[in-house]
Parts: sequence; structure tokens; C-alpha cells
Amino acid sequence: MITELLFLSVICIDLFFIYLAWRFGKLYLAVTLVMNIVLTVIFAGQIVQLFGTMVGLSALFFAPVFVITNMVNERYGKTEAKRMMHIGLFSLVVLLALLYLGTSIPSSLETAEMSDALAILFHISVRMVFGTIITYYVAQQITIYLYRKIGDLTKGKLLWLRHNAAIIIALAADSILFYPIAFYGNVSLETLLTITITGWLIKCLVPILATPITYLIKRR
Repeated sequence: MITELLFLSVICIDLFFIYLAWRFGKLYLAVTLVMNIVLTVIFAGQIVQLFGTMVGLSALFFAPVFVITNMVNERYGKTEAKRMMHIGLFSLVVLLALLYLGTSIPSSLETAEMSDALAILFHISVRMVFGTIITYYVAQQITIYLYRKIGDLTKGKLLWLRHNAAIIIALAADSILFYPIAFYGNVSLETLLTITITGWLIKCLVPILATPITYLIKRR
């Protein structure tokens, strides 16, 4: 139960900082988006026991990226949302490329222990690199499109619906694409199916918890 409370607390604190960033402007939102992407990569290899199942801790920081995109979409429009998406994509490509190359550089004997620790912490397979980049781009395109489409269909009403539906569907696409790309052939099909479903369900907590923030933004 302590793990679940900590997990939910980190989500709420992250969302609070995202809301503060929105109050300060788009530049600060871009910073929070990049920071969440960095944290997603840092915690990519950490698995925790959550709600009776094993979940990747990176889900904690990846889903808020879509909340930020929706906030920009709501306040500044589709064009700015896509610009924010491209900022995230650029930072993701640069981060993954430099981490992959940096951890491949042989270390001196004096710092071998530290080098090994960094290599373990930031070890990213080529499949995970491409999987992360591809699924980020596809899922972000989906959430941007659905957010505007649902908004048009509901004539700007039902904010909670377009906010949650756009992110939840986008995260489903992300999970369906990412886990097979990253893990197919390395785990059993049963395990692959399990982590795909549980990973998606855990990520869905984030847009639900972020719903009140979207209404605070709407009022301003």
C-alpha cells in the first residue's frame, strides 16, 4: 500500500508542477515536458509492484507528457500543441542518441565502477530506442487529433471527455506499439500481453487525476 501511495503522490506532485509551469507560460511547460521525458528514460529499467502487478516506473512520467500537450492544445491551439510535440520529439531523439553513444565509450580503470553503474542505469537497446521514438510520435499525433476532433463534435463542451478520451486512446496505441517492439521475442507472449495491458491501465490514472487541472485552465 505504501508503494501505491508514493506512486500516486509523485503523480500529483508532477501535475502540480505542470500546473505551475502553465501559469508561468509555454516556455515553462516545454521545460516540464522535456524533464518528464528525461525521467521516463531514467526510470525505463525500473519495475515496481503496483496494485498486485509488475509495472514499469517510467509510466509515471510518460503519461504527463500527454497532459501537457492537451493543455497547450486547449489554451493555444493545435499548431502550438504540435510544436510542443516536436520539442519533446527532438529532446527525446537527442537524449536517447547521446545516452546510447555515451555509455558505449570505454572508461579508464580508475572510474570503471562508476562507468559500469552508468551503463547499467542507462543501458538502452536499439529496439527500445526506436520503439520509444516511434510510439511517442504516433501517440502524440493521436492525442492532438482526438482532442480537437472530440472538441468539435461536442461543440467545445464535455472537457473531461476530450481530455481523458484523447490521452487514454493515445496511451493504448503507445502500449500496443511499444511493448512488442521493445520486448517481442525476449519474453513470453503471455507476459508481453500482461505488461502491455497493465502498463496502459496504470498510465490511464494520470489523465484522470489531471482532469481538475484542465478545468482550472479552461476558466482562465
